[in-house]
Amino acid sequence: MATRVTGQAEVPPTQTASATDAAPARQTYRKHSPLSRPNPLWGVLAWLVGLLFATPALWMVLTSFHSEVDAATNPPSLLAPLTLEGYRTFFDNPNAWPALINSATASVVSTIIVLALSIPAAYALSIRPVKRWSDVLFFLLSTRFLPIVAAVLPLYIFAVWTGALDQIGLLIALYTAMNLPIAVWMMRSFLAEVPVEMLEAAQLDGAGLVRTLRSVVAPVAMPGIA
Repeated sequence: MATRVTGQAEVPPTQTASATDAAPARQTYRKHSPLSRPNPLWGVLAWLVGLLFATPALWMVLTSFHSEVDAATNPPSLLAPLTLEGYRTFFDNPNAWPALINSATASVVSTIIVLALSIPAAYALSIRPVKRWSDVLFFLLSTRFLPIVAAVLPLYIFAVWTGALDQIGLLIALYTAMNLPIAVWMMRSFLAEVPVEMLEAAQLDGAGLVRTLRSVVAPVAMPGIA
């Protein structure tokens, strides 16, 4: 078999031909691949799926502008007249504002706590995995197996026994405990996509864990954080 001398190594002609033909083949695949060409149908499908998932929230907003009689009809009517009667009744009630403020405070504070706890936990389970990380994820998911109805009575008895009933702190703790497992799972999937080379570059520049999370990981994982 004839060979061709390249530098100090002898390369068979079959290998040279295959290596030479591989690049045009890859370029042809990229050029004619259906995924490389923009298709407006995928955009339309994405919008339809997004609207499908947003339908319950949009329906609640629409129902809030219906009168109580129209909102209680079965089947519901999309063409019912719109009114601000429900909003006027709510905001005219002097006891409505404290309840609204408490609800907003519990939601915002619990969300901040969940993010503060889930991002480092997801970092440890994805980018810097701990031992038996799959068991940790399964344990977090297993906390969601218990139905909420089954946990209401023990939680109520605990709140009465500790004197925490009607306290906003207990509500924040419950919101945090319910949402933290799901947040860890979601953030882990986003942080797993962070390139390792970026973290290595940050370490070479002397960035610590907190600086790496704030300046490198957080910008990349911002869609998941949002």
